[in-house]
Amino acid sequence: MTNKFHTFFEAMKIIISSEIKDRKALGVSFWFYNCRMPCKNLKRYENIHEGEQCFIVGTGPSLTTEDVDKLKGYISFGVNTLFKVYGETNWRADYYCIIDPKTYSNIRQQLEDNNVDNIFIAQNRMRTGFNVKNCIPFNLECSSFYKLLFPNFMHSMKFSKDITKCIYDGASVVYATLQLAVYMGFKDIYLLGVDCNYDTTVVHAGGLDYSKDYDYMWTKQTGITMIEGFKVAKEYADRHGIRIYNATRGGMLEVFPRVNLDEVIDLDEKE
Repeated sequence: MTNKFHTFFEAMKIIISSEIKDRKALGVSFWFYNCRMPCKNLKRYENIHEGEQCFIVGTGPSLTTEDVDKLKGYISFGVNTLFKVYGETNWRADYYCIIDPKTYSNIRQQLEDNNVDNIFIAQNRMRTGFNVKNCIPFNLECSSFYKLLFPNFMHSMKFSKDITKCIYDGASVVYATLQLAVYMGFKDIYLLGVDCNYDTTVVHAGGLDYSKDYDYMWTKQTGITMIEGFKVAKEYADRHGIRIYNATRGGMLEVFPRVNLDEVIDLDEKE
């Protein structure tokens, strides 16, 4: 089975396993996302960190607690199951982002138990309401899903300039988080633990298990699609005077300039 059909098969499993009303809602959210009501509450985040720098921390296998400890005092974003490292560090992300409803459903109680705040979460028409405190909903447009299945027929990925209308998935929660960071006005954005390596034999940060925590079989094509999305993010950033750097130790992401985390932290301390 090719990667393309594997992805389609997994998506159909999610739809078929849902209740009838949920499947209808899923179809509506896929095809009529432009008709959704704007999330006007997100307007208050526009340029609140204008000109500042931040870190977006992924859950790649390269991430260590020693590295996240160095981020104390820096504004940072966490994603998905990153809270699993909280038991080993006093560092906490200032903002959090989740775009996959299945992931959210699996870790909802753990998020609350770990007092994770400021969670930006994709609105999910298959379910109603969010049970975790401080959830901040946004509209997600899954363009990468269709482009992965029908690359010759679907438009290219996009990068949102107005997150009150929608955020594009880009096949990655980090891609969505980049749009949040840009909307907030950050001009220097550093990625950490964003390996773009979905070898399922690798133990990822916090010991997370993709088959268990995400209930999805990631493939090499997933990482390739993510990288294509990051190219779109870089093009947008370059046009708007925003600098995105990759401070990840290793990994497959070469779209953004590489920087050494220790040198970035050291330079800030000297200044």
